[in-house]
Amino acid sequence: MNIKVALLSLEMMLPKLPEPLCGANFKGGLGILAGDIAINLRNVGIEGAAFTPLYSYAWSDPTKRLCYEQSTAHFTNIKVNLAGNEFTVSVRLVNHENQIFGFLCPEIFDVLYTENRRKRLLQESLFARAVSQALKLINFVPDTVWLNESHTALTLPFLKEDAGFAK
Repeated sequence: MNIKVALLSLEMMLPKLPEPLCGANFKGGLGILAGDIAINLRNVGIEGAAFTPLYSYAWSDPTKRLCYEQSTAHFTNIKVNLAGNEFTVSVRLVNHENQIFGFLCPEIFDVLYTENRRKRLLQESLFARAVSQALKLINFVPDTVWLNESHTALTLPFLKEDAGFAK
């Protein structure tokens, strides 16, 4: 494998997760695409690491809190300062073979595509900061960062500011 790609998406179909966990994390085509790409990068000779939030409530049923502890492996916790608050993000390994990581932070990653615009911006900002920290923790310096959707674009300035990701 000669190229390294970090795949970022705020929604991703994660077929290794049982329902309703899998369905809570994607709504349609972009989520399906992200999941398919994440599990197939290795098949085309690309070393990949994929990152996505793990939402605490299914978008189809925002009344039932979801639990990921039985279906994912705890990797580490990271602290993210955002808007004057410190958030603990649990980094979960969703798929070991394909290096797919999920971020649990129930107070921010509550539901996919929330209608609350402030919450949506907080989701995008927390995701961006968590990705940059997680990449360092797994010692993964990507040649390319694949933004599966515009909501992940805030990650790029954080990576550019870090000398470890200068290339």
